[in-house]
Amino acid sequence: EDPSPSAKLKEARTLVMIALEYEKKYEYDSSERCLEESIAALKSALGTMYLDIATVLVNLARVKIANHKYVAASECLEEAMHIQKSNLGDGEEVANTLCVYASCLKVCGDFENAETAYHGAMQMIKSSDGGRDSVSLVGPLLGMADLMNIIGEYDEASEYYVECLEIQKIAFGKIHDSIANTLYAMGLLKHNQRNFARSVVFFKKSVDIRIKLHGETHPSVGDTYNM
Repeated sequence: EDPSPSAKLKEARTLVMIALEYEKKYEYDSSERCLEESIAALKSALGTMYLDIATVLVNLARVKIANHKYVAASECLEEAMHIQKSNLGDGEEVANTLCVYASCLKVCGDFENAETAYHGAMQMIKSSDGGRDSVSLVGPLLGMADLMNIIGEYDEASEYYVECLEIQKIAFGKIHDSIANTLYAMGLLKHNQRNFARSVVFFKKSVDIRIKLHGETHPSVGDTYNM
């Protein structure tokens, strides 16, 4: 076995590709093992604070989340953010990882820290070049809206959805899958409030966009009609 750094880097890249193939087949345990071995190879070749390690850690966290290992995923994300901040400072890359971290906390029921993490992600993005209209805000805004919905703060959830929708329309125009998805989520929110008349309005807007994009026989159209 070649112990050189270049050989370790090649091994790490190969392991990531193998992990992706396992993930496609929903073989998450095998995917995790490959990503963990990739991280070990990268650390052996480059040290512990290289940005590529953070990237693989985020990928590993996503697989662990898919495998319902939320605490372990959080630990991976914390290490990834430490590396990212050390190399880049606070910015969109850290914010994106922080958003995934917040989602993980939300699933674990740690709503207070999840809210803090989402706010931190939004602040980092708003302070970057993209500012308040950055499409990168969509993730944390949707995450916060979902969190507010979960804890019953429906008016706040609605405000986050509206802000998200405004950014999506600027970025993508009025006819786009992401806008249909947000409108559908707003319909679910109104449904949870038992405001069925308003929920129908949002569902109809969502399905109209999906029909224009995909035609009436697309599965997403049927899913919306089923509501």
